[in-house]
Amino acid sequence: MGKYFQIKPERITPLHYVRWGCILIFLLLLFHGIKSSFQRKVRDEFLLRLKYTTHAELTFQRKPLIPVSVKGSNELPDWLHYQELKEVRFKFIYNSTSSDTLRGIDAFPSLTHLDLSFSRFSGDALVYLSDLTQLDQLTLYDTNIEDAELAYLKNMRNLRILNLHDNLITDKGLVHLKRLTNLERLILSETEISDTGLIHLSELKNLRNLSLAKTAITGKGLVHLKGLKNLTILSLNDTSVTDAALSHLNGLSQLQVLYLDGTNVTENEHYIWRIALELRAKKNEGKEILVKPRFSSPLPELSY
Repeated sequence: MGKYFQIKPERITPLHYVRWGCILIFLLLLFHGIKSSFQRKVRDEFLLRLKYTTHAELTFQRKPLIPVSVKGSNELPDWLHYQELKEVRFKFIYNSTSSDTLRGIDAFPSLTHLDLSFSRFSGDALVYLSDLTQLDQLTLYDTNIEDAELAYLKNMRNLRILNLHDNLITDKGLVHLKRLTNLERLILSETEISDTGLIHLSELKNLRNLSLAKTAITGKGLVHLKGLKNLTILSLNDTSVTDAALSHLNGLSQLQVLYLDGTNVTENEHYIWRIALELRAKKNEGKEILVKPRFSSPLPELSY
């Protein structure tokens, strides 16, 4: 009886491969369409929230670097709908601004420059930045962020410029920056860090510009900067750094600019360092020492 239930295997022919290939292409196109539709929906929801958020100031640059006209003060500019968006600056000045305003910002895959300076959020807004791993420059100047929020930046491995000036950051927060090994410019001025926290910067070997101005640095922590051989500019203005502490910087052969205004460094030590740095500057004449944004100049600012 078993012979009546035997199934002969079908012989595989080139037609089968063509059929399977067509099915695979169809599934790939279907997946791509669903993904694009989802990203578009998330992006549109983000733009809708932004449209009804008061006092959001925007600056923009996109390829080509041509300003896009805005017809009405209550309309969002058309450039926000382009996926090739490269740079955007938002400023939310009211404490009541919902942190959800930034939800969906990661739907812009080409975004490399983000500036949230002076923004005030009612909650934890940086959580929506955690997937912006393609960012090259992030400015959080005076945004009242705290240590825990820096954890959302730890996967931004492409980040080259990070500005954290005037925030509620302590030594504990700096541990989240250890993995940002592509950083070339780091601004920590007017934060609450001390000598202890500088150990977390010791692995940032590509760092060229560092500002520690107006912090609780006394100089002991400068020993952790000895391995930053690419450092060219260091600001220690308005700190308690002394002559002895500067000895930790002797091995930084690329250092050409050292700001020491408002410190405990003596006039004689000032003079010694000025002469040494001038000689280095002549030796490296023509080399760019300031880490600059990749965009050459800002475009007009738009306010809503």
